[in-house]
Amino acid sequence: MPKGSRKPSRPNIGPDPLCISPYALHRSPDGANIHGCPHLAAVKTPPASSHYPPHHLSPAAQELISNYRSCFRYALSYRNRGHLHINRKNKEFKVMCRLDDEETPTSGGKKRKRSLGWIDKEIHYVEQLPMPICGTCNSTSSTARLHACLGCVYIGCYRGGHIQEHMNQTGHTLAMDWLTGNIYCSQCKNYVYDLDLERVLHSEQERMDRIISRIKEPNAKRLRFFDWTPSTLEVQTILSGSKLQRCSGLRGCHNLGNTCFMNAILQAMIHNPVLRCYFLSDRHNRSLCPKRDQHCMACQMDLVFHEFYSGETKPYGPAAFLNAMWMSQKHMAGYSQQDAHEFFISLANEIHNNCAAQDMEDQECRCVIHQTFSGLLQSDVTCSACHNVSTAYDPIIDMSLEVKRRPGSGRVTNGTAKKSAAKLAAAAAEVVQAVHASDARNRKPMANGVQETSEAKKGAKHKMHDPLDTCTLGECLERFTIPEKLEYNCSHCKESKEATKQISIKKLPPVLSIQLKRFEHSAKSSSSSKIETIVRVPAELDMTPYTTRAMKLRHKLRPGSATTKKTSRNLAESSMDGIPSYKYSLFAVVNHTGRLETGHYTTYARERGQWFAFDDHNVTIANQSDVSAGTGYMCFYMQNGYHYPSTPT
Repeated sequence: MPKGSRKPSRPNIGPDPLCISPYALHRSPDGANIHGCPHLAAVKTPPASSHYPPHHLSPAAQELISNYRSCFRYALSYRNRGHLHINRKNKEFKVMCRLDDEETPTSGGKKRKRSLGWIDKEIHYVEQLPMPICGTCNSTSSTARLHACLGCVYIGCYRGGHIQEHMNQTGHTLAMDWLTGNIYCSQCKNYVYDLDLERVLHSEQERMDRIISRIKEPNAKRLRFFDWTPSTLEVQTILSGSKLQRCSGLRGCHNLGNTCFMNAILQAMIHNPVLRCYFLSDRHNRSLCPKRDQHCMACQMDLVFHEFYSGETKPYGPAAFLNAMWMSQKHMAGYSQQDAHEFFISLANEIHNNCAAQDMEDQECRCVIHQTFSGLLQSDVTCSACHNVSTAYDPIIDMSLEVKRRPGSGRVTNGTAKKSAAKLAAAAAEVVQAVHASDARNRKPMANGVQETSEAKKGAKHKMHDPLDTCTLGECLERFTIPEKLEYNCSHCKESKEATKQISIKKLPPVLSIQLKRFEHSAKSSSSSKIETIVRVPAELDMTPYTTRAMKLRHKLRPGSATTKKTSRNLAESSMDGIPSYKYSLFAVVNHTGRLETGHYTTYARERGQWFAFDDHNVTIANQSDVSAGTGYMCFYMQNGYHYPSTPT
């Protein structure tokens, strides 16, 4: 191997036998009968006459988990054939190789070869996989809900009833949904949940993410991560020296006087997975911090995490946190209403100042804020005459997106108010007529009268929102990255020329923070206004089309496409093969309701898969529809498949 080159590290892709269940350590003897599926619990529980301890899995359970791992790996590998570059002679793969060479220059001016080795073997394994079809009717996964029996090698369709028929004939109980990996129990006649199988599912997904990442970014340096399975000695230590801590994190905050903006940001920070991992793993111990007596905001965040995850459910009063923020940021002092985004930026800067090392001025900052929120924007200005490209980079910790204002929704004056009232009155009259017409056409006996009227009102309510302009978060991102014309002093032409400027995302952070610019300030009239446009916030967000590599790839595959306007659908349909996939999941949304001066901030946050609404000290259950179609001001996304840093900062 040439000097200075590094052999690509191979991820742990071998079988991982699961003999000890870490989830069964604190389980009571009768826990198998009251938790989950009793038929699956019977398979996992060792016989009473066996020599296996209670926390060990039975041989039948080990075989079941091994079969589940094999089936899910088969399904996952076949599903990601395109990402593994099965057809490696196509144009996209060659362009991707050139992009890798451009972005990873080596010393001596020589291009680094793509020495895949074991990846070629993995690709060869996937190439040999046959198409999954139903063993009875030959239906494919695209036309039927295929399930794989975990007791044998049979694959059958659920829609046609062939997997149920097979399980009834053979007596096999459990099967795996080929698309989602969910477990179906034939005796319960329902899908069941198990933590051990869920652990296998996540480990296989992470394994596939590592393989795809190694193929598409072969020169990137990565840390190795290994799954932990407790040994017998570790199990005894855990059982004797610990107790089961109740699930926590759901706790309201008292409003200390116009501090709803602080409570909303605190809830978003508390439910941030990266910050939670950092502070709960004692990465910043406030009792050992040398700045603990200097209003250290990192110490205050450590205290807040301790209070929220202490098991206490009564509302928390963050008085010490507010006092430290006042002493650190003088412009935040006082009980006047503040902007939530401005508070978030100030808090992030203070934590960065308290955690950043003093001797790392010329190096990349490794504080918790930069590890969590740090990204990099790339701005390319292309001269229309000589096509010279000038590139600049801008580090960010959040993205501020423009929100499209509703047509005719300028600042409210007497004239515009009368016109708006007239339009709303006309729209309301049309809605009332539509409701009466619907009731007259579909009038039924009194038993269904209430339900029919309710459905008509739901339709009318939906129709009332139709005249109001709405947009999606994808459209806001599209406007952020769309090329724009400007006058530019070209360094190559030595004169002012027309140029095209385009912004793309060079580096995406683990946690993506997005601010929607709902507040406008006019310098002429010295007044402010709020944009009430409804922005649809998706639960899953794909940021791949907005990255620098994606735009380069589309430009090379279809020259000239970078200077044409595209819709978000066209961006999603563009060829993204050959670049890493950056998909995010929504975990928190900060909302602003009411007027600009007298508004109120609330937060939606996801905890253990369930959405909750946090309104100061009140905590209630929420739905995904409430989160996605609200008056969002800030939204926070977590990158899928992210590996948390294991080395201290």
